[in-house]
Amino acid sequence: MKKETPEDVAKYTSWLGRQVVKYSGSSFKSGEKINTVSGFRSHPVTENFCFLFVEDETFVECRRCRVVEIKNTEFESPVLTPEMNLQIAIGAVNFRDAVIKNLRQQIKNLAEEMMFQGFSKEFVDLIQFEHLQD
Repeated sequence: MKKETPEDVAKYTSWLGRQVVKYSGSSFKSGEKINTVSGFRSHPVTENFCFLFVEDETFVECRRCRVVEIKNTEFESPVLTPEMNLQIAIGAVNFRDAVIKNLRQQIKNLAEEMMFQGFSKEFVDLIQFEHLQD
């Protein structure tokens, strides 16, 4: 299964608050074909990033969705309430935290691999220190 690149993550974060549809064309659990991205989480099995939605409590892997391109100028997007805006902001923070956690784990895995390959502990500690500071 393809893992997200930093470019994918940047693209998905820019979709926060935007409306998406599934590539498959199927409905979301809300019964709607279009949902509004309110936040992010990791998939419990694949660990891929998933969208959370304003319309329901479900999540869908980001790679399975695309942004809705509105061609009809008469279409009105729903007005986001302050509660929805707060939910979107919280989702952005949670997504950022998930990305940082993922990167820290990748650095730790790399450090373990470097130790296995014979790099000095001092060198590996220096690399980790430089990249794991808050």
